[in-house]
Amino acid sequence: MRKFAVTCCVVVLAVQALPALAAGSPAETVPFDHWAYDAVQKLVDAGIIIGYPKTNDFKGDRAMTRYEFAMAVSRLMDWAAAND
Repeated sequence: MRKFAVTCCVVVLAVQALPALAAGSPAETVPFDHWAYDAVQKLVDAGIIIGYPKTNDFKGDRAMTRYEFAMAVSRLMDWAAAND
């Protein structure tokens, strides 16, 4: 019974991870001809911004929350410290 429960948990976790794995880069949701495409791609490549969970979208048409901004600044500080 325990082996069955563990197997079920692994299957459920794998199925939930599939949409995130199938989604491409957040920059893919920004039109290639958009004026900010290169900047978004540079930030994604550096790991400073990431897409939203499940959809991996950039959602550049909405304002960032304070929490999202704090995460981006934290990643930027980590990146700067690692590349100093």
